[in-house]
Amino acid sequence: MTGQYLSGENKWASRWANGAIGNTTTASPRPERRLLEPQKVADLLCLSAEDVKQLVATGQITPILIRGQLRFDSLDIDGLIESYKRTAKRHQ
Repeated sequence: MTGQYLSGENKWASRWANGAIGNTTTASPRPERRLLEPQKVADLLCLSAEDVKQLVATGQITPILIRGQLRFDSLDIDGLIESYKRTAKRHQ
């Protein structure tokens, strides 16, 4: 019985040493998704509520309708910010 345990332990140690187990260096943390109210989006972007409506009208952000209430995916807002950052870098 002891020989079987050591054998199994050695197999596990070998897989771990070869990176098959516990390799956390390649995994990146997953961004947290939140649903935001329109006014929160306006506050985050330092825009007016009318500007947020314009972003929706032009298709730059897509609202989610939940029980009659508009919400926005925080990951979409992050993507919008990154898009504007890339555009700004191209125009420098």
